[in-house]
This record gives sequence, structure tokens and C-alpha cells, in this order.
Amino acid sequence: KGGVLGKQIELIHYDTAGSPKKAVNFIKRLVKKDRVDMIIGGSTSGTTLAVAPLVAKFKIPMISLAGSIKIIEPTQKWLFKVPHTDRMAAAKVFQDMQKRGFTKVALISGSGGFDKSGRVQSLALAEKYGISIIADESYGNKDMDMTAQLTKIRSSKAQAIFNFGFGKAPAIVTKNIKQLGITLPVYQSHGVASKKYIELAGDAANGVRLPAAAIIVAQALANHDPQ
Repeated sequence: KGGVLGKQIELIHYDTAGSPKKAVNFIKRLVKKDRVDMIIGGSTSGTTLAVAPLVAKFKIPMISLAGSIKIIEPTQKWLFKVPHTDRMAAAKVFQDMQKRGFTKVALISGSGGFDKSGRVQSLALAEKYGISIIADESYGNKDMDMTAQLTKIRSSKAQAIFNFGFGKAPAIVTKNIKQLGITLPVYQSHGVASKKYIELAGDAANGVRLPAAAIIVAQALANHDPQ
């Protein structure tokens, strides 16, 4: 509304609906037709990674709102990101597990770019915190039932469950855990740090632990808090 550094800004917005294919088409339109000076997005790792080559080709700065560390490793001249990475989030989860004495953990993750990257980072970091991943299950992000995977996890000797996912699927996992009567502590990633996840998971979300940016609880922070 007021502009930045004395210059008025025109905002052009396209909704990819999480589709990498749409993201590629929209990036081309933003650059060639709309002639934008910079791009903010995508809001998912999959869409961001899909357009990264185009951003480099067009030499236009893009600030991603997604979580995968693949967005910034290796570093690229025109591509940046704001949220904490999946590696950082996994480390926070494992730190909490370590404090609680958990050494055997079951990992379940989705099929999206964020989910897959988070799984890789979780598997790579676990040993550093004295944690063994004794079950490693996956699901499609459009699946509506994950009881088969969770039944396998229930038969393992896991002391906690860590779900690295994004979108509606983690809420389904959470509900399925309760439906199966599994009482293990449940951890989610920062991919579901939103009220929408709580709405979708309902009562099953009670007790779930997850890392999140301070903005999620901004109203609870003290006025002098630097964030």
C-alpha cells in the first residue's frame, strides 16, 4: 500500500495449488508477460525446486517460502529461502526426543518434495542424537488411510513416531494413530505448524509435538521479544 523505499509496488499473484507443472508455467508468465522484478514463492518445496532452473536461466531473484534444504544446498545465485530448513526442524525434534530418553524411533513420511527431503535429513541426523530409526514407512500425499503403515510401526519396538509431511496427509496419519489405539508419543514436522492441521486432525492432535517458527504463536510472545 505504501511502497518500499519510496517506490510503489505492483503485486501479481498466481496460485499453483502446489502443482510443480503450474509453477513452471506461472514463472514463465511472470517473467515474459508480466515482466516482474522479483518473485516470492513457491510455498512448497516441490514447486520451488521445479522452477529453480528457470530462475537461474532468467536471472531473476526468487525468495522461496518452502522448507527443503535442497533449495539452498548447493547455493544458487538467484534463489533464496526464508523458513527454517527441514534439517533444522529434524534436529529440533531429535533434541526433544533425546531429552525424553527416546532411542528407537519410527519414521513415516509423504511423497512430496518437502516430505522426501525431510526424510533424508532425518535419517542422516538421527545417529548424532543417539537415535535409531527402526521403522521407515511412507505414503502418497493423496492417500486417505495410512493404517497399514502404522500397523507395521505398532509391531516395531519404537518409542516414538516422527511424521515428516505436508498438507492434509499428516492430519490423516495423526487420526489413524488414535484410531489404532497407538499411545506412542507423536512428533510432526514444521510443515504442519498451522491451525489448519489442528482443525483437520481434531482431538487426535492433542499431545502432538512439533517445531515451529515463533510467528505461529506471535500473540503469546512478550512485547519486548526480538521476534
